[in-house]
Amino acid sequence: MVNTLSVVIPFYNEKPALIRCLQSIARIDVALIDHQLKTLAAPINWIFVDGGSTDGGPELVSKLGYSCLTAPKGRAYQMNAGANAANSDWLIFLHVDTLLDDTFFTAFNRITPATQWGYFRLKLACEQPIYRLIERSIAWRAKVWRFITGDQTLLIRKAHFLLQGGFADMALMEDVELTRKLYKHSPPVILDASVATSARKWQCKGAIKTVLFMWWIQLMYRMRVHPDTLHRWYYRDALSAKPHKDHAVISKTTPAIHQTKSAQTIVVQLAKAPLDNYVKTRLSPVLSPEQRLNLHKAMITQVIIDTQQAPVAVIESTLPSIRSHQLWVSHKHAFFEQLAQKYTTRLHMQRGNSLGERLTYCVQKSLPIASNVILIGSDCVSLTPTRLDNVCAALNQHDAVVVPATDGGFVLLGLSRWHSELFDDIEWGTASVLEQLLSNLQKVTFTYTCFDALHDIDRPEDLSRLPDAMRASIA
Repeated sequence: MVNTLSVVIPFYNEKPALIRCLQSIARIDVALIDHQLKTLAAPINWIFVDGGSTDGGPELVSKLGYSCLTAPKGRAYQMNAGANAANSDWLIFLHVDTLLDDTFFTAFNRITPATQWGYFRLKLACEQPIYRLIERSIAWRAKVWRFITGDQTLLIRKAHFLLQGGFADMALMEDVELTRKLYKHSPPVILDASVATSARKWQCKGAIKTVLFMWWIQLMYRMRVHPDTLHRWYYRDALSAKPHKDHAVISKTTPAIHQTKSAQTIVVQLAKAPLDNYVKTRLSPVLSPEQRLNLHKAMITQVIIDTQQAPVAVIESTLPSIRSHQLWVSHKHAFFEQLAQKYTTRLHMQRGNSLGERLTYCVQKSLPIASNVILIGSDCVSLTPTRLDNVCAALNQHDAVVVPATDGGFVLLGLSRWHSELFDDIEWGTASVLEQLLSNLQKVTFTYTCFDALHDIDRPEDLSRLPDAMRASIA
């Protein structure tokens, strides 16, 4: 019986690596034609899964005739989406910066019916001798520690993959977690073929330093440190970059984040799940539970539309700014999944007990990959695209931009930098929030500007300010 194969390739804003991947696939497809004529092998189904790229990568994949799916950003989400779409016996999970050998399918066709999963020999794309030692250490780690990562390119029977529940929703180590489960059922097969992966991870921070750091991360994982914590440690170098010379200097005892300016601004919208007695409870004297849920959904949707309605103008640059939207939610809910599909936004889970902890988590996830982050809730429907463009413009001149709320809080906070004390000692949910936030901005020597105050819709008297287009939600 002929084994069918799908190769799942997740990517996100990695166009140079994507081009190299597509070139490699083209060579494989040409070589495969001759192989198929000789062996009657089934064709390979290449499945690319985009996490919301803005660099033209998805369009390039589609133009070349390959399947390109969209999923929430994150390798686990993207690889699970590709696996679910695959109609084949076997799955290969290939990182976009990793290239398969042109004859890998020869090794694939040699697998026995008893084989459930396996991985490839790893080569690092650098000629220096130190990288041959790193390759051997990775092979030793996989064999002795049973610690196998996605860089080694996993091959799994689809039925067996689904039996394990796919990749876990983890910020880091989702590949290691899956192979740990697979080992409980059967040992892997090491395929007689190699994959070549980028050595950029080792080159950026030094080969020896990176190896020691990765071993430490792996040890912490085995000691059951939470994946979110590991993710923060893994990317902490990006979170501790030195401040720009034009900004106020902050001492080493008050750690700050600053990123070199790029064109991207991430709009982070926080939203509660539409659950009974959980949202819009202060409107209960005048609205029924169903009306409160409908209004809550309508407001979340309207804020998404407003953030995506118009592109950001060109601001002091020859290139346009890019504004992307992310929806950070309190709970998983079908309503959020529907929004993600309809408006192509990306879903993330909030983390933290207090609002300050949740906002901190959002900023620390966003600023390493974007020049600015804009934090908004879902209670204000007056944040027009023009206002957001003005906020983006102001962030080119200031460390922070605040849009106050008339009740003493704020409806928007834009940041081009981060400081660990920014949300200290704020009494959330009180009329002192804005005053305390501004005091903290001054304390950490951030430059900032305030826009005119806007109204939230969360009390009965606020309903009179509800736009006519949204009144149908409570009719």
